[in-house]
Amino acid sequence: MKLINEEKTLLESNNGQLVLTTHRVRFDGKSTTGETKIVSILLDELCSCELTVKSYPILILLAALSFLYAFVGNNSMLAGIVGAVIFGVAFWFTRKQTLSLASAGAAINVESKNMKLVEVREFIDSVESTKFAIRI
Repeated sequence: MKLINEEKTLLESNNGQLVLTTHRVRFDGKSTTGETKIVSILLDELCSCELTVKSYPILILLAALSFLYAFVGNNSMLAGIVGAVIFGVAFWFTRKQTLSLASAGAAINVESKNMKLVEVREFIDSVESTKFAIRI
């Protein structure tokens, strides 16, 4: 990414795809389908920041019930434990965390599964405080 006059990089995601500078937020990355996408939003044009976490807690309930079934059911200990592991793994892999930064014309949507919730919150706080600083 080429920096604009007097622009400085403030934060960068651990994979380098999402960058916050003193003037803009830029996403430059590839999706799992092979699509390359570059989206750049100037901070004075940024309208909103959103973090969405989607999971299926029913899978944890099913894992717990399968685990209990392993000890209560007749001759079914192995089946219950295998079921509990399958439901637990399914819960982990279906959980999705997405960071969205939007302007009037474009949006940056980044799956932030590799980032901790605290890191995403810090990124949003940094975007907001930097945006507020340029308004003054």
